[in-house]
Amino acid sequence: KVGTIGAVDARGNGPGGQPAAGLPDSKKFLRTAFSQRKGDESGIEEEANGDFYVVQVDDVTPARIPELSEVKTKAVLAWQQDETARLAQQKAAEIVAKINAGATFASLAKAENIEIKTAAPVTRTANDAANNLPADAVAKLFEFKPGNAVSGVLPNGVAIAVLKDVQPADPAKDKAGVDKLSGELQQAMRSEVLVAFDHILRQRYTIKIDNNVLAQTFPREQQ
Repeated sequence: KVGTIGAVDARGNGPGGQPAAGLPDSKKFLRTAFSQRKGDESGIEEEANGDFYVVQVDDVTPARIPELSEVKTKAVLAWQQDETARLAQQKAAEIVAKINAGATFASLAKAENIEIKTAAPVTRTANDAANNLPADAVAKLFEFKPGNAVSGVLPNGVAIAVLKDVQPADPAKDKAGVDKLSGELQQAMRSEVLVAFDHILRQRYTIKIDNNVLAQTFPREQQ
């Protein structure tokens, strides 16, 4: 099967910024195409699923900085999003400072029209952006006392969290959590032992890597 694909960039997008029509769903395909010069034809390449293909490059468009008129709409939108995020973080920092100075969250939230929600108890490794509990904010809470506030960045804004209470951990009531932590610690210890063993071997023996032999031995590449 022979097909022709129009102009496409290294990310798989056409001139309009949308995914190019007819392009295979393969990162390796694009890498192969962009490793060729104008008029070149690649060798026979194999995909991880067993498909084979050959790429011929008919033309190459030199990279250039687009005119402002071509990207003005996107540039304005990107600037607006960055500025909105900056102002939101600035406002959140101001509110956090006021809370930590003694102001009540309820009064500040009312003045700023901020919705307050009470979250369920969380561990220090929690990351629940859907409930406005980003990992960076949770980690900071575990360094503070009840009543202290922190802020954290969310995909769609900034969250302000106030520590309400600290509940001591009770391993006897959380067997699943203990088992999970035990497994993570065991895996971490195994990894550390393997890294140390690898380091000792590399100090004791001279290692030379022949990339050509590797390429011949493991020709298949994951998408």
